[in-house]
Amino acid sequence: MRKNGHFLILAAMILMMGTSLHNPGNFYERTNRSDCFTNDTEISSVRYKSNKHKYHSIFQMGLAGPGLTAWNYATGKGVNVAVMDGGFDVNDKELKGNIKGCYNAVTKREGKGQITKYSHGTSVAKILGAAGNNRYAGAGVAYNVNLYLIQVDANGSQSSYSKSVMEGIRYAANKKCRVISMSLSDTIYDAKMEAAINEAYSKSKNSILFAASAGNKGKEEYRYPSSYRNVLSVSALNYSSNTRKYTAAASTYNNRVDISAPGGTTSAATPYAAGVAALIFQANPSLTAKECADIITSTAMDAGSKGYDKHYGYGIIQPLTAVQKAKYGRSYIPRKISGTSSYKKSYGTKPFTLNAKIAGSGSLSYKSGNAKVASVNGSGKVTIRGTGRAVIKASVPKSGIYSSASKNITINVSLKRPSLSIKNIKKKKLSLSWKKEKRASGYEIYIAPNSKFKKYKKYMIKKSQIKKTVSRLKKNKKYWVRMRSYKTAGGRKIYSSYSKVKTIKIRK
Repeated sequence: MRKNGHFLILAAMILMMGTSLHNPGNFYERTNRSDCFTNDTEISSVRYKSNKHKYHSIFQMGLAGPGLTAWNYATGKGVNVAVMDGGFDVNDKELKGNIKGCYNAVTKREGKGQITKYSHGTSVAKILGAAGNNRYAGAGVAYNVNLYLIQVDANGSQSSYSKSVMEGIRYAANKKCRVISMSLSDTIYDAKMEAAINEAYSKSKNSILFAASAGNKGKEEYRYPSSYRNVLSVSALNYSSNTRKYTAAASTYNNRVDISAPGGTTSAATPYAAGVAALIFQANPSLTAKECADIITSTAMDAGSKGYDKHYGYGIIQPLTAVQKAKYGRSYIPRKISGTSSYKKSYGTKPFTLNAKIAGSGSLSYKSGNAKVASVNGSGKVTIRGTGRAVIKASVPKSGIYSSASKNITINVSLKRPSLSIKNIKKKKLSLSWKKEKRASGYEIYIAPNSKFKKYKKYMIKKSQIKKTVSRLKKNKKYWVRMRSYKTAGGRKIYSSYSKVKTIKIRK
């Protein structure tokens, strides 16, 4: 039955992968398991490598993972966000802690008791704002957000009317919501609804960003409210774990589509985009709705045809880049890798960690050019394997608004510093001894009549020797003695450090 206004079809009525959404259980189970959120215990850099492709919309888009991520800058805290749908489970363990208000826009009654339990709205709300860090189920895109749940149809009937949607907008505006997420659509244009949206969108203070599903018809047509001028129209993306690439889902397409986001349908993609908008508003609360929308579209990763196209809009949403641009007001920040550029180490040195550092987001990676001398792991921990020279390349890819960078770090590894013993034996003779260095090709001994070794006599010693007797020294004369070992490699000698200088006066 039609009431005052036109009939809106909730996205839950649209087919997904051949499954009828008149049986919502099939869809919502899939949505609850989608990569738009993941298990709290798996959102960690420790498990990143094993999960980064499984949970692509968390890790690859910069919500979580190693290094600084969108969640390091913002989690939605303090931002009021409204979700319009056919009903919600207000007692859901993942939602109830974040729910700050509930409103039935059909009956115009406020309170949790006025909301019909409905799985589509529950799933949509969880993608946007499921609680994080509670070691249970999922984490929403903006997991610390203040949720205002607005029911816009009667008793979960999977249909709503312009009048109730506009009433929901009024309620959200009164609650100072900065974002409204609407996973619903229809082909009928309504001037009054567009006017209500324009008014809320254009307010000088607490303007509201509207995100709405483009639709799942898989054909070109306008659907509303997503095709209204001041609504962020969201298309859906599928992800292949085999190709590790995103492709457009069977979304409705047109020249009003603004952005594409992860989700099997646009019902799931819309709250993802709305959650990113909440992160942006926390990063910079002074932004207007238009400025927030501009940040989302300007930081998107191009997809499909070059530039704007009807399927992806301006591209694939990039939470990290968007949040950084909101916080710093810049689209690009160049950077360098700081830290020590060269190390001198002795063979046998315990593993050590490079002190390479970067500003901004992203994670450093390392690669050794000579692992036989020095190998390095993903954390920059270096293990000495042999003597010689190794160049380790530290690099970080472009991350958010921060540029890529690289740095060569040289590791020079020599033999251990010898320990020398000396003793005056028979007449005018000196006995020298040392511990054998297995990797040495030989030794050099220097004896000088002065501490600065301006003049000295040099003795070349075979690697098999551990003793040397020096004769024809002068009685009552003082001598300074030092030695070093060397390794011949690639036609050149690699020296150890000199031993401690020993002094002795010939008395015999």
